[in-house]
Amino acid sequence: MYSRKQFAIIVLVLSLTAGGCTTDGASDAPQGQGPPGPVDPTAAPTSGTTTTPTSKTTTRTRKSSALVEWIKEFTPTGGGGGYEEAAYIWFMKGDCETTLSIARNRDGELGTMDEALRTLYEGAAAACLAAFHQRRDMWSVALARHGKVDTSGMSCWHRSVYRIFTALVEAYRDDPEVRFSRTGGSGRSECPQLSGLSPDHGSRSGGYQVEVEGSNLPRSMNLIFVTGEDITVSASTTGGRLSFTMPRYEGSVTSVTLKIADAPRIEGVYATFVFDGRPR
Repeated sequence: MYSRKQFAIIVLVLSLTAGGCTTDGASDAPQGQGPPGPVDPTAAPTSGTTTTPTSKTTTRTRKSSALVEWIKEFTPTGGGGGYEEAAYIWFMKGDCETTLSIARNRDGELGTMDEALRTLYEGAAAACLAAFHQRRDMWSVALARHGKVDTSGMSCWHRSVYRIFTALVEAYRDDPEVRFSRTGGSGRSECPQLSGLSPDHGSRSGGYQVEVEGSNLPRSMNLIFVTGEDITVSASTTGGRLSFTMPRYEGSVTSVTLKIADAPRIEGVYATFVFDGRPR
């Protein structure tokens, strides 16, 4: 038989084992205990949560690319000409080392290059060498020359070189690590080209109108007789047609060639005119 005291002790022990120590104050409950609630998939893991480590991925910045459209390549014709024509032709052909040498040559057999064009071609050649021939040291020359070029008095041919020069410099300024490639060389030129004269023959006495045919023709332009004589005719647009008055010609040749003034000696800038009858 258990005594009343022993029975009270047993009841106390069973009560502690089954229910634990509880209180009615909710604020006294240990934080984080109790039944788990719904899992929020967007919630950040708590300090006690085990997460699976993720591997780091190194992202490399891809270098930008610049595709530069080159000027149309024409076939050089004839000899003569000066530094300006030579610089254009070699740049057109992509030989920028020779272009740079021509621009820097102040005392040679081809005469003296206009200083504005010298600045243009030295800068354009330097940019070409830096962009396409790994001559990165030439960027400083290109940048210094670019801001000094004045194209106001230049012909279309030289302005087309400046367009390429500007494209190279701007791409480099946007990203000094840019990778250059070039396209073109066989496309359409933006400069004037001759396809013929109408009529393409006539008397030596002159005084009649001759229409200039071609593409990209301006409203006015000068044409030079390539005969060893300094004969220049000015063509202007009248009634939608570009034409000039044929001057009197007393030379001994039967066929003469007319060339667009200020154009380099390349195909597409020449037209032929034949005089009727024999010279007196």
